[in-house]
Amino acid sequence: MNGAELSHWIKKRSEELGFSACGIAPAGFLEKDAVRLEAWLKEGMHG
Repeated sequence: MNGAELSHWIKKRSEELGFSACGIAPAGFLEKDAVRLEAWLKEGMHG
């Protein structure tokens, strides 16, 4: 199953399950957020 087929399957399945909306977006590396996450983890803020 390629990316387009998987996207279609997920959207169809979400409709069958009663979801009112389903979206798929590309994931990308967020440099500023990564730095903030590392600092947050080092400070023990994650629980």
